[in-house]
Amino acid sequence: VMPDNNIEIKVCKTGEITIEEWEDFVHQFNKTFQRDSSVEEKKTFYATNIYGYSYHAFAFSSEGKIIGHTSLIPSRYKANDKKAMMGISGGTFVIEEYRSNIFIFKKMYEKLKKYASSEGMVATLGIPNENSFRYTVKVLKKVHIGDLDYFAMPVRLGNILESKFKPFLNFLSVTGVRLW
Repeated sequence: VMPDNNIEIKVCKTGEITIEEWEDFVHQFNKTFQRDSSVEEKKTFYATNIYGYSYHAFAFSSEGKIIGHTSLIPSRYKANDKKAMMGISGGTFVIEEYRSNIFIFKKMYEKLKKYASSEGMVATLGIPNENSFRYTVKVLKKVHIGDLDYFAMPVRLGNILESKFKPFLNFLSVTGVRLW
């Protein structure tokens, strides 16, 4: 598939996504991140915050297929004794066939940020991975405010180790994390 110039960007809230869009989004997300999320899991994930929705930007090919996505999950923060809505950036991908067009993500993000800002979002926060850090700073013009000193505990250890005992390891690690 050759990237085309007829890419359409749609911005919306979680409740405005059609079932066909959910299905295509989850399929492309799972393919990109080698996950096995379901539509219901994604709907719950994006609606489980104090606002009950998230903001989404989808990039569509000229054939109407989702080729990219990014989101802002609204959260309430306190700044100078005032409560403010800020967005946590995440769920971002552009499918492999379209990554040569480095501006797809920028177009999605800018349109999404404009939409969310019009609804009162005052800032966005994100933690780019090492593959997207330079892009985030150089192309999106985000400000690097510091590094996080944290460690991640794998919730599903079997997925990381790619063991033949994957179900058993996942059961043990998920149980351990929940007990912890």
